Amino acid sequence: MYPLIKKIIPCLKKDEGYSLIQMAMALIVVGLLAGMFIRVYEMYNSTQKVIKTQENISIAINAIHTFRQTFGHYPCPAPMNAARTLIAAAPAPAYGRASDYDRYLPTGTNPLAIGDCAEGICIEATDRGAPLNDVRVRVGSIPFRNLQLDEDKISDAYGSRLWYAVTEDQCNLATFDDTKGGIRIVNDLGEDQTSPIGSASYAVISPGVNRVGGYGKDGQQQSPCPAATVPEAENCRDVSVATQADTTSTYRSQFVVDTTADTSFDDVVEFFSSSVNQLWRRTSTTSENIVDVANSNVGIGRSSPVATLDINQSSVNMVSGDLATLNATAANVQHGGLRVNTSTTGVAGSKIYAQTYCDEGGGHCFQTTDIMGDNTAGTGGMVCPTDTYPVGIETSGTNAQFVCVPDISIRCPSGYIFQGFTNSGGVLVPSCTNSNLYASCAATTKTLCSADDVSLSLTAHGNYSPYFYKGSCRQARFYCSNGTWSQVNTSGSCTNNVVGTPTVTACGNCWSGNFTTTTRECSGSSNDSATQCKCQASATCYTDSYGTCPSTAPSGDGGVTRRYKVCDPGNLSTPAFVDPADPGTVITPQSCSCTKKSKNVFSACSVAGYIRTSTPALPTADDAATNVWPADLNLGVAQHVAVDANCEFQNSGAPINACGCNTADRYTGELVGTPSCKKPKSGDRSFGGTSFGWSYNVMKSVVTNPATCTFSTPVLHDAAQFDDLQPYWREQPGGANDFNKPESTTSIKVDDPCNCSIYINQLTNCRKGNGTGSWDIYKCMCTGS
Repeated sequence: MYPLIKKIIPCLKKDEGYSLIQMAMALIVVGLLAGMFIRVYEMYNSTQKVIKTQENISIAINAIHTFRQTFGHYPCPAPMNAARTLIAAAPAPAYGRASDYDRYLPTGTNPLAIGDCAEGICIEATDRGAPLNDVRVRVGSIPFRNLQLDEDKISDAYGSRLWYAVTEDQCNLATFDDTKGGIRIVNDLGEDQTSPIGSASYAVISPGVNRVGGYGKDGQQQSPCPAATVPEAENCRDVSVATQADTTSTYRSQFVVDTTADTSFDDVVEFFSSSVNQLWRRTSTTSENIVDVANSNVGIGRSSPVATLDINQSSVNMVSGDLATLNATAANVQHGGLRVNTSTTGVAGSKIYAQTYCDEGGGHCFQTTDIMGDNTAGTGGMVCPTDTYPVGIETSGTNAQFVCVPDISIRCPSGYIFQGFTNSGGVLVPSCTNSNLYASCAATTKTLCSADDVSLSLTAHGNYSPYFYKGSCRQARFYCSNGTWSQVNTSGSCTNNVVGTPTVTACGNCWSGNFTTTTRECSGSSNDSATQCKCQASATCYTDSYGTCPSTAPSGDGGVTRRYKVCDPGNLSTPAFVDPADPGTVITPQSCSCTKKSKNVFSACSVAGYIRTSTPALPTADDAATNVWPADLNLGVAQHVAVDANCEFQNSGAPINACGCNTADRYTGELVGTPSCKKPKSGDRSFGGTSFGWSYNVMKSVVTNPATCTFSTPVLHDAAQFDDLQPYWREQPGGANDFNKPESTTSIKVDDPCNCSIYINQLTNCRKGNGTGSWDIYKCMCTGS
């Protein structure tokens, strides 16, 4: 501080003191600088909270969509007002866990009708109308446990839990349909933001900085919902009220002006709506298998498929192998040669029917009998001459045949990679390559929008150049392949051309006249003639509060001003606030007052393992609800607070600390690896209020010194227990064509017991009689049941 004062008062001579006027001037300057810093810091802190709220909403939405991609449906909401200690087994409600889909249905164990709330969940109706007027919406909080999110990601930056409203039937795989969302989203003008109206699948809402209707981290409502006439009431739910007055699921997503009361709308609403009708869905949440939800024939290249899977191919004469005119009627001509049917008369199971497979040119074909026929019976099949071995398959033009060689011990030199075979003097030799032999691409220049406007540096084979951006919005990069550059990933154009016809729009919002908008290829829409709009001569176009009283103002008078909105020359769509010093501003004095009161605030014991061990008397508080210790023994510290001159609660007495050592026995679990051919017993065990599975050894500690809260070393209290398993051979995916060598003579049948200590989890070949005197070959594994 002294150097600053020294700079401010430079004319002091050595050994001279400071006058009172000099000191006062220095303090005034320092005060002004400090005030500016505090204002800048407040603006920075406010901006960071907005960013943090948006980040948490985005994280929740991304997790919801990941859940949808994984399980085929959205998660149900968790209870909004659940305490953090509410951990219960499904289907009972629990903190941070998705509610059970069946629980609140009209046929569920705790049915809720439209407009009812219970267990922190509310049910609302859609606004879509017939035939979807029976769609229901379920409202609660983000189920962060099911979404694998950190707990602090499901609240906004102001301490309120995020609301999560979702169409109820989209929380269940069997009833999921992307096109049947039931949530209505409107903007500040009451205009619907989705088409069809009320078709959003889900919405995530932050109560904003004023926390109106929001629930804090402890599950308690921070500020009650306002009157129904206030805009923010549309986004507010009190889950503790059994029957809601507003039963329609509608949420307002943008600021709306309220001229009847001093209220502000600061909610943040994000939603998702889809009008895409899904063609496929998973068969279960744990399978990659998919089914056609259209439940009809699927055609590839056919407008009217006649089979479950009908693929349009060129017509082929099955005798000559020649291509025929499409839909020709000549004998031996097949159309749509590849078809998949679920069943055929007299033949059970799915089958693919085709006699000949050819390349696109039709000159290299093979018959299905080449692979499935019996050479010894003269029905096809492929064999090699004696003392030769098959190393591949080639075509004779109309049939497939083995490539046979006398010796199959063929290798590439060390460091080289085998690519295939080449014919050298009638003998097949390996084709080998070394990737280091590929040439790099030399440095050069290329043209994107003008001659040689891109410079490429020396690059090794198989690598890409960076992206280059030229012209108005053109971009591209280049790929090096064995010494040659090629242009890839090209988009955009070199000139910003006009797209479509310019549109003329009325100025509106306190403005008169029209303006023209031109859409360009790269830069989107631009206002080409904003000066055509003229501000209307009206000082009362819109009004809005310029200041508000505190929610709990101090005794005495305060001041609130009201200002008018007029046109903003920089924005044709939204009017702007006028500075209070503007002559068009009208000032309306108002009074603010509040009642002084005091209360007791409780907090948790600061030392781990401590709880409240005594209940000393509390200071008398105006808030009668805080005159007694809470039931939660973890809350062992009390502080008396009262309203100060700035209408804020401040400490008014020393804290009361009633914390002490929790001397109850402590139990911990140690996971025990499951022994071979064993499984943990079903159910669990409870010790000291904590449940442990049968696969855990339970350890117990007792207090040895309550004064220092010292506990003994954990000792075994209850050992893990297991039931025996009986392992069997189980059939695995596979078939007869999986093997190219004779099967062993040992016959292992499916469902026969196997030896646990020798074969458990081993995979081998096994044979199973097919009832015709021969065997089918399968893959089998010895697994427990």
